Amino acid sequence: MAFQRDPGIARKVDIQTGENYGREVVVVEALSALLVDTELPAAAALSDSAANPTTPMVGAALMGFDGFVWRRVYGGSSGQLRVTLLGAGGTAISDQAEGDTASNHTGAIGTLAHSYMFSGGSPNSWQRKRGVTSLKTAQGSAVASGSSVDIWTPASGKKFRLFGFSIAQSGAGRLEVLDDATIIGYLRATGNAPVVLGMPANGYQSAVANNVLKVKNQTGGATDLDVIAWGCEE
Repeated sequence: MAFQRDPGIARKVDIQTGENYGREVVVVEALSALLVDTELPAAAALSDSAANPTTPMVGAALMGFDGFVWRRVYGGSSGQLRVTLLGAGGTAISDQAEGDTASNHTGAIGTLAHSYMFSGGSPNSWQRKRGVTSLKTAQGSAVASGSSVDIWTPASGKKFRLFGFSIAQSGAGRLEVLDDATIIGYLRATGNAPVVLGMPANGYQSAVANNVLKVKNQTGGATDLDVIAWGCEE
């Protein structure tokens, strides 16, 4: 029986039968230093305006690309994520103080806390949506032609905002709705048939504080008047 050494493996092999003898031991050449490739990028301090990160995204997973450079994502001191909304033009959308005559939003998302409607025209601004808080009633018996009945006297320093009213009179003819001395509407009604009018959106606000809402008889004769008006004061 003759043996030869299998190159690279510490074992004996019968050259006639090919049978292996001995323990298989892989012979590894000694290295002066064992090299380890972690396949990770080199550690680096995170900072704004960092260059594109190499993969895998270690640290960069909490960063966002602004179109030019990568920036860290910011959060609150208690761990909340802090987000700035941007409009279509790239302008930041910020909170706005509550109040009438608010300006147009710079982005597509309005951040005002309550319901607003755009007035258009003049003053061409956003206005808070109002609700009905006042209901006023008045009666006038045998109101002479050319005379008026006070419907709504607002609190001192306030303006009435009229959302609608219902008026009935005993005789057919024309009536005038007045903001103090200014005519804001004409009505022509048949006798004992109520006329109901609703004001859309935010209604009509009196021009000057302390103005009184009135209905004036212009039938040409005396008439009885029954009126209900609703709206708010501000």
